[in-house]
Amino acid sequence: MNECAGTAGLRVARPAQSRYGIDTAPAGRRGDVGLADGATARTVAAQMNAARAPGSATVQAGDVAALSLLHEIAHLLVERFEET
Repeated sequence: MNECAGTAGLRVARPAQSRYGIDTAPAGRRGDVGLADGATARTVAAQMNAARAPGSATVQAGDVAALSLLHEIAHLLVERFEET
């Protein structure tokens, strides 16, 4: 089983981490950043929105958290598939 199970991490490229001020420490061997918890998702969404041009589409915290959870579910499905 992977080390990130239950943490719902999402890989965030270093340039994006710098651009949006995402300083959450990597969690697990894949270098994933935990974004599924509400507080972190809200912070990341706010930082992303602050860096966007005025009038452009906004990023919602729920979208950030949902993407992180879907990412982790995909990893779990692959692990389950590989076990069988």
